[in-house]
Amino acid sequence: MVMKYEILENKDKQIVELSGDGHTVWVCNWQGYTIGRFSAKGIDVHAPPDVSDRQCLHCEKGSDPFGKPKRSEWDKFVSSMLEFHGVQLPGPEGFIELKE
Repeated sequence: MVMKYEILENKDKQIVELSGDGHTVWVCNWQGYTIGRFSAKGIDVHAPPDVSDRQCLHCEKGSDPFGKPKRSEWDKFVSSMLEFHGVQLPGPEGFIELKE
């Protein structure tokens, strides 16, 4: 699968980059910090280091780290990115393959 990129805006109209290679999705803020990562290994939603001493905002291990992540895990990631960073992510199609 080829890397897919999409430029989004958060609720404050700041640029956010979304990219995925079929196995992992990364979300980077306008400063280049990775604020979200999603894969079969789990969910990582982080605060940028210049904003908070508390780096991990929502982190959990995936249910099948050697398989494909579940749709329900993707939904948690989408919800956390919206809650903590104001970023509305599109569907996973083209970014990562999920178990249904």
